This record gives sequence, structure tokens and C-alpha cells, in this order.
Amino acid sequence: MASTMKFSVVTPEAQVVDVEASDIFLPAHDGGMEILSGHAPLLSNLGIGLLKYCDASNNERTIFIDSGFGHVVNNEVTILTREAILPGDISTQEAQQALTDAEALPSSNTEEVNTRNQAIQRAQQLITLTNTN
Repeated sequence: MASTMKFSVVTPEAQVVDVEASDIFLPAHDGGMEILSGHAPLLSNLGIGLLKYCDASNNERTIFIDSGFGHVVNNEVTILTREAILPGDISTQEAQQALTDAEALPSSNTEEVNTRNQAIQRAQQLITLTNTN
């Protein structure tokens, strides 16, 4: 097994994850980023999407995060996010309803189009989450 690092995901309400992980994939604001043990220090702006990691038993885990910041230093990865949703926290029906609601949002100006697109992206990621571990 690969070397592990301390990994935590924190929201304003709770620490959602606190484990040893061997491989972490972050949805950065400008694309995906993989973090392995021994990664150089980093501070990254995160986007909306699915964060994936391998736990100490080498099982892949997935979490939806709603933007935030990722901090890597001394083999510790800390994610600060507004919201973190685990696969069992939302049903496929709820995620599908979020997509239906997002697609119904108005789109008559640039701001509304951006808001609608973000809501659709969020809902699509939630649907993907419901189909994972």
C-alpha cells in the first residue's frame, strides 16, 4: 500500500472526515488535482464537485464538496468547504429533483445564466455521487 497522509474535511457545522488516506483527488476551481503522500505545500481554491480519496484499507471514497479551500502541508491535507455530502446523505430522487429545479431556473441575463449553470453542475455532481460507494 502507498504511504498515507492525514486527511480531513471540515464544514462550518462539523468535521466530516478525519482519516489516513493514500491518494486524494480534489476538484480545484480550474480542474482536478491529485495529491499523493509527500506532496509539496499547497493552498488551492476548490470548485464544486466530487472529492475522491483512498482510505487506509485502499477503498475509494467519494464526497461532494461545494467549493472551499484545500491546504496541503507536512503530509496533512485539510479541506475547508461550505458543504460536504456523503453518498448516503442524499438519494437519487433528491439529486434528480435538484437537477429539475436547476433547469427550471430563469436564464434571461448573464447573472441568471451563471447561477443556473452552477446549480445544474451541482445537481449533476450530486447525481453522480448517488451512484458511487
